[in-house]
Amino acid sequence: MKKTLYFLFVAMSMMSTSFAGGGKPLPDELNAEVKSIITLKDANQEVIKSLLDGTHSDVAIECEKGTMLPVKYLGNFKFLSLNCDPNLSVKLEETTYLRFIKKQVYMSRDRDLKNWEKANKFFKKMKLNVGVNELKSHILVESNSVVEESPLEDDFN
Repeated sequence: MKKTLYFLFVAMSMMSTSFAGGGKPLPDELNAEVKSIITLKDANQEVIKSLLDGTHSDVAIECEKGTMLPVKYLGNFKFLSLNCDPNLSVKLEETTYLRFIKKQVYMSRDRDLKNWEKANKFFKKMKLNVGVNELKSHILVESNSVVEESPLEDDFN
């Protein structure tokens, strides 16, 4: 499980930082047929390392809908520390496929694996709310992929 979380963390980091340049064309390798599909749960450390190194552009990682991954995050900073263990988890709401080409991440939501897009496209319209609830009993952090009025905004008063 640790290796899967590491893989997911690295993929998310690459998605959030690798594509700041924007308008570059997609690489030709995305036109090549996917020769192997590995589920996220079955990816071992060796496969993860080789994918992140970009040596297997013909391999896709299947991230199956409903997969729950527990997240353990410990942060220690000069003025605060953060411990999200064991109550934080990531749930995959839709089956997606990932490919790593030239140390960049591409995603497909199609089972035929023909339509690939830069992974950051799926994260561009995020909204993040941070606040303290009315009873001041907890800090609420909420993120939505659709920029709409949040149903939890009343919790931020």
